[in-house]
Amino acid sequence: MLSIFSAEIVPVTVLRKFGFGCYNLHPCSNEYPGWRAWSFAIMNNSDHFGLTLHEMTERVDTGDIINMQKIPRGLKSTEQDFFNSVGGFVVEFFRSFPDFFLDQNKLSASDLKWGKVKFRKKDVQEIIKIDEGIELNLLLAVIRAFGFGYLGEKPFVFKNNKKYILGPSHDRGLIEKDHLVIHGFYFWAEDSLN
Repeated sequence: MLSIFSAEIVPVTVLRKFGFGCYNLHPCSNEYPGWRAWSFAIMNNSDHFGLTLHEMTERVDTGDIINMQKIPRGLKSTEQDFFNSVGGFVVEFFRSFPDFFLDQNKLSASDLKWGKVKFRKKDVQEIIKIDEGIELNLLLAVIRAFGFGYLGEKPFVFKNNKKYILGPSHDRGLIEKDHLVIHGFYFWAEDSLN
């Protein structure tokens, strides 16, 4: 079984049913295990994205690494840039590693190890929940890294018991009265985006 960028964790009972092994293509280099790894690479100004093929085990991003490819990125690139390019990254990865499809016996672990910090959904929530007083440079970094909104996780602000989510600018036809503007970026009341 091969999982490519799945947001689901495959139960260990399912993993045990596959005789040829279960592998995951993780959407970043081995230094970035865990949830939304590409976003943390952007946030940390890493000079690369990556793809890491590894054995799937009970615990996420802990299995033996089979192969890894670093993909250079521009320091101004965004989460949107990653998603626009990721299909090409995957094709190139498998072109450079054809034995994966040809001979299961050649899938041996490399010497690569996972990074020590595993990013969690909780870490993403802590970063994308911003304060109205956020400094412009930090806001730009958060928007660059998390602004595309993978699975709906976009930067947001809580004010007066209401959630305001990063959205399009005011000229996109949304309700004008229920929004916040922070450093020129529009955050719309959650109920006005539905």
